[in-house]
Formats: sequence, structure tokens, C-alpha cells
Amino acid sequence: VGDEILDLTEKQQGSWIGRFMAILYYELLWNLRKKKMVGVLILAFLIVTLIAVVPWLIAEYTNAPFDKDPLFVIDNVSTMAGGFTMFLFAVAVGMNMVSGEFESQTIIPLLTKPVSRNLVILAKIVAGLITVVAAYIFLAGYIITAGFLIYGPQELLHLLPLGFSGAVVATFIWLSLAVFFSSVFKSSNIAVMGSLGTFIGLIMVGTILASFGQPLILLYTPGDGAVGISGGCDSLSGMGS
Repeated sequence: VGDEILDLTEKQQGSWIGRFMAILYYELLWNLRKKKMVGVLILAFLIVTLIAVVPWLIAEYTNAPFDKDPLFVIDNVSTMAGGFTMFLFAVAVGMNMVSGEFESQTIIPLLTKPVSRNLVILAKIVAGLITVVAAYIFLAGYIITAGFLIYGPQELLHLLPLGFSGAVVATFIWLSLAVFFSSVFKSSNIAVMGSLGTFIGLIMVGTILASFGQPLILLYTPGDGAVGISGGCDSLSGMGS
């Protein structure tokens, strides 16, 4: 399939858009053949089931009281069921976006075609973004359905487009970081460890700074931003006056 797709670039040497679309098509097919997109969708389904459905099932089984949450949909769509979820999606999509080509030796025929390396990287990033958005559409639909069926009428639904867009942008930051490690070190394992190390490091540093009364610094960290404020919030009181 790769050879057939890459042959399209030779037929469209004079068209930048044509070459870009050929590489993008190749990358999306590569994601499907590697079962990456299917795996991401399964991960999305399991995460929402664990967060939304399992607590309700436990309450039903134990006859425990179950509180309705009118903000369940907007809270979970805005963070895609938690900030760590966005990180997982980004790493799952980006960890072998470039390094996988080197590990499978498919990078050689790819770079011998009449396309620049920048065009290849751009097409790969766009393909990764499409994969993330497709997973998030599925995830958001599942969250909305579970929210109305389990948690009752929902509020602030007019903010859903803004929350969804914010989640995509936040995930794209982590995706870019994973692609960076994947491109520089040409190793999927290093891409995972480097991204995870950065994620944990930011949490540790942010928590330490917050304990010293500097919680606002967490507003500028990658990922879910303000949700990362973990302490020192008393210093924020009175700012609106």
C-alpha cells in the first residue's frame, strides 16, 4: 500500500497540495494498518466507561445513593475525562509517528520520493491531529449520551464547542512533544519515556511552586492548564475586586 500511495507524489510533482494529500493519505492508512486509530477509540471507550458508567453500576448494585451531576458533560468534555487522558491520547498517537518509520525501515522509500522532509512531518502531524479529533468526537458523543442518561439534565451545554476545542489544543501540545522526541531520538520507547518524564516533571515542579504560593505558574503549563492548580489558591481570593 505504501508504494502505491507514494507513487501518487511522482504523478503530482508540480502540486504542493497534491503531494501533501498523498502523504497524508499514506499516513492515515498507516495508522489504520497499525491499528493505532482502533486502539485509541477502544481506549476512549474504556476511559469513559470507567469514569461515567462504572460508578453508576456500583451504586445500583450496592443500593447506594447516586447523585446527579448537571455539569458532568461540560466538565468531562472540556478535559476529555481527565487531563491525563489527553496525555495518553497524544502519546499513543505520536510516539511512533516518525520513529516507527525508522524502526520499520519505511522511511527510506518515503524520503526518496519528490517531497521535502518538512512536508512529510507536516502531513504526519495533521494525520495525528485528525486521529485525535476523530477519537475525541467519539469520546464526546459517549460522554454526552452517558451524561444525559445517567447524570440527568445538563447545564452549560453552549460551552461544549469551546471546551472541545480547548481539549484538542491541549492534546496537540503533548502530541507535538511526543513527535519531537520521536523525531530526534528515532525511538518509540524514548518518545514515551521522554513525554512521560516531562509530564511527571511538570506536575512535581508545579506542585512545589504552588506550595510556595505561586499557583498561577500552572496556568502556563502544557495540557489542561488551570486544572493543574493544586495549592495556594487562597492567594487568588480578592483578585476580581
